[in-house]
Amino acid sequence: MIRYLKRVAVLAAVLTLPANAALAQSGPPWEWGWWFWWFPVFPLLFVLGCLAVFVFIITSMVGRHTIPKRAGLDILNERLARGEIDKAEYEEKRRLIMSS
Repeated sequence: MIRYLKRVAVLAAVLTLPANAALAQSGPPWEWGWWFWWFPVFPLLFVLGCLAVFVFIITSMVGRHTIPKRAGLDILNERLARGEIDKAEYEEKRRLIMSS
């Protein structure tokens, strides 16, 4: 675990070297310009966008798997009409469908 954390720290240091060098040469933050103050906003917008996409995907998956009660009754009526089930079984299953 320690080895992994050391590798991550070294990788982060190497990847941020160009940015650190550029910031070290440019002076204090109030001289960086208006665009610098928007940097904290971009990660927040990215996280909120990912959250919105995740919620959209979950809600679309949930809505897709619902079966209306009417479809169950239609199938049950067809089975009764074809003679696959008798009247007692039909009434029992109809009560189950209507109660759920």
